[in-house]
Amino acid sequence: MNIFDPWYRQNKIDKIYYHWNRNKPFIFHQIDKQTYEDMLNFHIISDTHIFHKRIQEYCNRPEGWQDLIMKEWNKVIKEDDIVLHLGDFFLIKKFEVADRKRVAKSLVDSLNGTVYLIPGNHDRHGNQWYNSVGVYKQWKELSFQLPWQYGNKRLVFSHRPVQLDRIQSDKGLQNIINIHGHQHHKGPGKTYGKEQGKIYKMGPATFVNMSVECTNYRPVRLLNILQNVRNFS
Repeated sequence: MNIFDPWYRQNKIDKIYYHWNRNKPFIFHQIDKQTYEDMLNFHIISDTHIFHKRIQEYCNRPEGWQDLIMKEWNKVIKEDDIVLHLGDFFLIKKFEVADRKRVAKSLVDSLNGTVYLIPGNHDRHGNQWYNSVGVYKQWKELSFQLPWQYGNKRLVFSHRPVQLDRIQSDKGLQNIINIHGHQHHKGPGKTYGKEQGKIYKMGPATFVNMSVECTNYRPVRLLNILQNVRNFS
């Protein structure tokens, strides 16, 4: 069962939503053992910034970085895989390209797998626009209470890392694993495994920065990310 399907979201998880009001409790949705094991095969990537002309300068990316991301993506991802993109997928400016939708669809069609997008600060189109190019836009945060067999850990997927003051004010957030992007190569942390995300702790929470600069420009299986978190702990 795909946890991103509308039927599943409505009937199995109840309701997935996000909010920015830090005074409200953070809601974690319980998932069963089988669903969690399915999730472990999802691949995670963030901050690809395809077509962003100045990102090489900003983030010290190598020559040919765009072709590198697409090559590594298709090397890792098969046609029936699910990719959870944590934001800032592509930037196509209207004054540079007349038919942005056509260009976006061509890009998505060239990449293997099905892409579910947690929107970043550069992903500004609506759900219908993204659906029309083959990308399925989600809420700004997805949060799950894992089965007891896996230590009752709590996972939060987001573009920006969850803020420390928000964590400190809510006991339910204090043992989360927050898998995020946005920081590129500038955030804190240590790279574990074969460049499979940069892991760090802030207060009682564990964070994994999945910006492509921290993953050797390729998607990473959630299973591998969580194994590295366990080794880090």
